[in-house]
Amino acid sequence: MKFLNDVPKNVLALGFVSLLTDISGEMVFSVLPLFMANVLLIDKALIGLIEGTAHSGANVVKLFSGYWSDKLRRRKSLVFAGYLLSAVMRPFFAFASFWHEVLFVRVVERLGKGIRDAPRDALIASSTNEKNRGKNFGLHRAMDTVGAILGPALAFLLLAVTSNDYPFLFWVSLVPALLALAVLYVFVKEKEPKKHGGKEEFTFSLVWKRFSPEYKHFLLTVGVFYFGNFSIAFFLLKANDLGWRPR
Repeated sequence: MKFLNDVPKNVLALGFVSLLTDISGEMVFSVLPLFMANVLLIDKALIGLIEGTAHSGANVVKLFSGYWSDKLRRRKSLVFAGYLLSAVMRPFFAFASFWHEVLFVRVVERLGKGIRDAPRDALIASSTNEKNRGKNFGLHRAMDTVGAILGPALAFLLLAVTSNDYPFLFWVSLVPALLALAVLYVFVKEKEPKKHGGKEEFTFSLVWKRFSPEYKHFLLTVGVFYFGNFSIAFFLLKANDLGWRPR
């Protein structure tokens, strides 16, 4: 395909990594609220606490993982560690019996996402040039979204076939996650941060006063929207209350 002619191998490989990882993750997270509500009988307020704590922790870790990947000048190792942590934690939902066990697994699994996201994006940026950067990030996001669509479809199909065997589903989710790790290990290569005028292009400071005005405006805008954001878990729980079941 002509469209892919100028797409770096790293970008394409990371696209497949995200596609497979999203299949794995969404197989679990598209049904996890139902598992918590219908099988473990966890109160909806606690489900909200679990989801909010997990996502908040991941967002905080993103800040520091990006910073440390700049300091260490290593992206791939942090990306691999993040994907590995998420992959190995998901099957542990099968052993959960109480809400605090789900909380622990969910938080640690999301920490994996926090560890990998910023270094992965920096690796994509380092693997492409400024002219095609938007196209390459768009391709990566598109492949990620395909995985997010396929994951729930496979999950609901498996639940229908296995009569709602959630533990089996959690273990099956490990398969695409391990495939993603294999693609990452074999096909993704480390890239040195690009430099302009003797300075690294992709660096980050944790000091607020060093942020550009544009970046401060971006953070404030995102912060406002996040106040109105809520987990997809509540959509699933509402559908469940209205009588919908994944079968």
